[in-house]
Amino acid sequence: MSDKSRELIDYPHVGAGMYLSLGNAKRLFEDAKFLYDNKRFQGSIPIFIICIEECFKSHELSIRLRKFQSVSQDDWENLMKHEHKLNYVNDFARENFESMTDEQFEEFAKKTQNEDLIKHRKEINRRNQSERAITSQLQFLKESCLYQNWNKGFGEWDDFDFLKPEQKEDLAFFVMKRASVQIKQLHFGIEHAVNILRRDGNKLTNLEYPKYNEFREVQNYDAKLNDYNKIIEDFPKYHRGEKIMLTLIAQKAFGIIDQVHTKEIIRKCLKLAQTKDFDNWYPHPIIKAIFLATSGITETSENGNYYGIADDSDQTYEGKPMMSSIAIVSKKEGVLTIEKITINEKEYSANDKIIEQILETETIIEKHAGKEIPLEKMHEAYSKIGMKLRKLKDSEIEEALSESKQIIEQNKFKASPEMISKMKEATKENWEELDPTVRSCIASCYHSKRKPEKNTIIMTGYIDPIRKFKVRGLLYRTLIMQNEFF
Repeated sequence: MSDKSRELIDYPHVGAGMYLSLGNAKRLFEDAKFLYDNKRFQGSIPIFIICIEECFKSHELSIRLRKFQSVSQDDWENLMKHEHKLNYVNDFARENFESMTDEQFEEFAKKTQNEDLIKHRKEINRRNQSERAITSQLQFLKESCLYQNWNKGFGEWDDFDFLKPEQKEDLAFFVMKRASVQIKQLHFGIEHAVNILRRDGNKLTNLEYPKYNEFREVQNYDAKLNDYNKIIEDFPKYHRGEKIMLTLIAQKAFGIIDQVHTKEIIRKCLKLAQTKDFDNWYPHPIIKAIFLATSGITETSENGNYYGIADDSDQTYEGKPMMSSIAIVSKKEGVLTIEKITINEKEYSANDKIIEQILETETIIEKHAGKEIPLEKMHEAYSKIGMKLRKLKDSEIEEALSESKQIIEQNKFKASPEMISKMKEATKENWEELDPTVRSCIASCYHSKRKPEKNTIIMTGYIDPIRKFKVRGLLYRTLIMQNEFF
């Protein structure tokens, strides 16, 4: 047995360390909060991040406690590494989450009183990988606040002071809330470890936490598993801070361009993200997903696939996503390759024509900060894919309805049964109440028969200015029709 594999911390002292780290995390949080409340945002961020690291260290010790494991010299050296602390617990949780059978997962969801987990399991698996991507970059953010570093991609010094005071506050708020979430999850993790030991007959009493001495089932724990939204009182502020974090990651991503096989798409995305106006940065979900996937990969990262998942919920009226995207980036022998990009569950290769065309249209859309663009710019974006727009006239609605129903009867329109049913039920009287997607499909059927102008799309109504998420959705549906319909 090598010296490094020998026991360094015995089992009883592992539990003591768990509580010491919990107490330290709480102290660090209060110290950072003091700086935050006094508007010392740059100083508060590194301490919030160290708080998160302490939470992860305590959580890892709680995992060892419930497995009756000691800590070797090797283990301790890992616990001292920032990258290990920021990634181990996330990786452990994700691997356990993914390895559960359907029956085990349903039982876990019921016990934690969060049965919504069942229907969103696949998405949660992917989102956990995206969470890892942001968490893995907290060390980079900490160093950006503490030191001056040279950015070889931009050929300039990274200077945290280029952020406006309100942007520093939003970023600090984002990190503070992530620290708050980790402390809450740590309480649950410790309570879970203690109760597993009690369930197996180990008499644990008079603990610092939890205070009770009896065994309890998960649903009766003092700590409850909550999602972020239940802790984040000011979601817009949190989201602005997250966007600043994503942009900083994007700027750092210049350093890995030389390693990326699919470098052209990376260059386009990075070019689109060169903005300092974080409050009004509303990028395409594809761009956010790629940044998240690549940001989690470092020189020491293992070979394998890395996921980034993003959506446009921050841009829609109801805060619900209309478009989501997943980027899968692989690392093999130091080379990164964008393997797949998924849009609304449909998979594409990185060099697929549709992906290239979407990024081309983004060169127009991203020239305008905020959630909206002028209608004339929507026309310009369509011109990038060789299309023109024309509004469907009121006098054409009845004929469009008739034509669409004929095409459906002839089995020439590819759509879901639900969409076909809605199109059949459409009338001129309920036209204004129809879902915009249904109206668009009807107009597309009409246009396919009439072809009034070459490469022309008929719109059924619009507002000026128009929301970016609507433009992107319409452009994507147009590209789908160009490649699949008729």
